[in-house]
Amino acid sequence: MEQAQELVGDDLVFLMHQNRDFLVERYGNLDDVTVVDNLEAVDSQCFIDKNFTSEHYCEAGRRSIGDNVAEAVKKYY
Repeated sequence: MEQAQELVGDDLVFLMHQNRDFLVERYGNLDDVTVVDNLEAVDSQCFIDKNFTSEHYCEAGRRSIGDNVAEAVKKYY
């Protein structure tokens, strides 16, 4: 998000948030569907190997995503 803000500005960040909100609202209310919002779960400092269009993030970022997914599916187990 920070990189998008720096490179393109507020308009791109607004669209990214709007798309996320749309998806969460559309699919988050469906039975048997779990939506995990990780849009801003990983801090920009965690991103490594920044070769667009592919980026990877460090272990702390992966743990953050994993924790969010684990918490979301905990209700099923």
